[in-house]
Amino acid sequence: MSVRNVLEGGSSGLAPGLVRAITDESVFRSEAVGDLKLDTVASNYGDVSLLTLSGAILDGSDDPQADVQARNIDLIVHNGGIGADGNELEIYGAGVGQRQNELRITTAVPETGRLYAQADDSIHIEQVNAALNVLQVVSADGNVDLKVLDTVLVNKNFSGPYGEDLNLLATSGASLTGVPVTVGNISALNGNVTIEAGDDVNLPDGTLIRAATAGGQIL
Repeated sequence: MSVRNVLEGGSSGLAPGLVRAITDESVFRSEAVGDLKLDTVASNYGDVSLLTLSGAILDGSDDPQADVQARNIDLIVHNGGIGADGNELEIYGAGVGQRQNELRITTAVPETGRLYAQADDSIHIEQVNAALNVLQVVSADGNVDLKVLDTVLVNKNFSGPYGEDLNLLATSGASLTGVPVTVGNISALNGNVTIEAGDDVNLPDGTLIRAATAGGQIL
């Protein structure tokens, strides 16, 4: 599926029900009105790009299972946030070192990828398998809360190490629709940045983490 074949919807925010999509190809979905409430969206061998024009992207099931599984993951939200405090949007992929674990959507293992996320309001995202590679995560008016799950909490018999790191990418890149990013960055322009990782937080020279100058802080 190419970028030109965007799947448009307007129902998940207007009526009860969750969005579910599982395919071998890449998924590009836009929601025109209201929140995009996810059950599971998975690309076995490609990427996922989710866009809302007037609403949030939310975990519709409020469980620890992955909501999005793919190699590269783009989440772009207008007039809303991503996930919620206490109910993060869980992702599997957008990183490196992914392996099978019980929080997956399908048995496919994503290739190395990265996360690109932008929202007007707060962003709450948790990587549930191995390391998370961040190209860009920006909240215009809220907080940024990024977590990388410590797999030992899920599987006490794991053979590890899986490397549950958060890696801020030092190289340039672009969103799946071609928006350029000069260097890896995490920004809460009017809020706080909170990062929790099962292992390490890797911040190469030149990468950027910033919170609001008035009242914001890096925790």
